[in-house]
Amino acid sequence: PYAVYKATADYSMLSKLQHEIGRKDYILADIEYAENVTLKLLTVPEMAEKLEEDLIQWTNANIATEYLGIEILKIDEQTSKVI
Repeated sequence: PYAVYKATADYSMLSKLQHEIGRKDYILADIEYAENVTLKLLTVPEMAEKLEEDLIQWTNANIATEYLGIEILKIDEQTSKVI
């Protein structure tokens, strides 16, 4: 099972977020491009609180996060993509 989050930030934060997420055991499942950029992020439930803390730290609290719940997903171990 994975804890699923939606995180919305300014485009100026996107490259930093992608870089930092890639350094952790978080999965960037999707990116939605609109007025702001919205990321769909996955993590093991035990790391959910840490994910929120990291997002706030990486963006100096310039991010809106929303917990979407727990989902059972199959992840490709080589690409870290949802199958």
